[in-house]
Amino acid sequence: MDIARYISLYLIKYGSCYIDGLGTLAIEKHPSYYDGQTLQARGHDVSLSSTASSDELANFISSNEHAGLSNVFVELHNFTNLCKAKLAAGEDIIIPAIGKFTKSKDTIDFIVHDAFLYRPPAIASKHHDDDAIDVVTEKGKKSGLLTIVYVIILLGVLAGGGWYAYEMYLEQTAYFILSEPEPSTNSNQKNSSNQVVSSKGPADSIKRDTARPISIIQNADTATLPKHKVYKYDVVLKSYYTLAAAEKSLETLKAQGNDVQLETNDSVKYSIVMRVRTYQQDTNQILDSLGKLFNTGGVYIH
Repeated sequence: MDIARYISLYLIKYGSCYIDGLGTLAIEKHPSYYDGQTLQARGHDVSLSSTASSDELANFISSNEHAGLSNVFVELHNFTNLCKAKLAAGEDIIIPAIGKFTKSKDTIDFIVHDAFLYRPPAIASKHHDDDAIDVVTEKGKKSGLLTIVYVIILLGVLAGGGWYAYEMYLEQTAYFILSEPEPSTNSNQKNSSNQVVSSKGPADSIKRDTARPISIIQNADTATLPKHKVYKYDVVLKSYYTLAAAEKSLETLKAQGNDVQLETNDSVKYSIVMRVRTYQQDTNQILDSLGKLFNTGGVYIH
């Protein structure tokens, strides 16, 4: 049973170890510190005192050797007697990886092994030039300002490019023009297929809804339009079975600036109709745009 090895293991694990007849070994930890010139690393040392401690070493050895506690006490007693005899004869008692017991005159001392006392070299502090630090700080400030300016310019370019792309998209997207109602001396008029029940004057302003992809221009002067083929459609926006409901909806749409009319075929179903002139022959896009604007349930060409 190697008692000296168990003393070393116990000391490293728990920080102190009492050896009957020799004293208590304790590990002292020294933290790192800065002395104004260098940064000193942390280190360790071992001290020997005559303070008695518990018999935990015996329990530690018993657990690792799977031996009875009484047998361990006998081995420890024999070990301390042997150590005292060797010390009296001028021999040293080595504790592996820690150090050794030695006797100087009438006292027992413990000398720590150099490997256990090893401390990494100190790190010298670097003295900074205050002027150099000021120069670096000034350069950092200028660099930060330039970065902010560049970011603002980049955001402006991106915003301008996005707006230009959006305008190009609106110009390239097919648009339609709401026609003015044909002049009439009477508010009730008939066409070839429909009877107009109610009609009021169109709005006097031009309305652009930027929330939808197709631009709508009301009451446009056709003389100023490009010379392209114009397609004419009567689009039914909403239908009602009572005249009162239809007229209420008609008033609301006209108050919003829309040129719409109320028509009926059989005095049973009343339809709010928007007469559309457009350059776009494909009616799906027109119906989709008007549906999103006026009736998500769907609009159709009369």
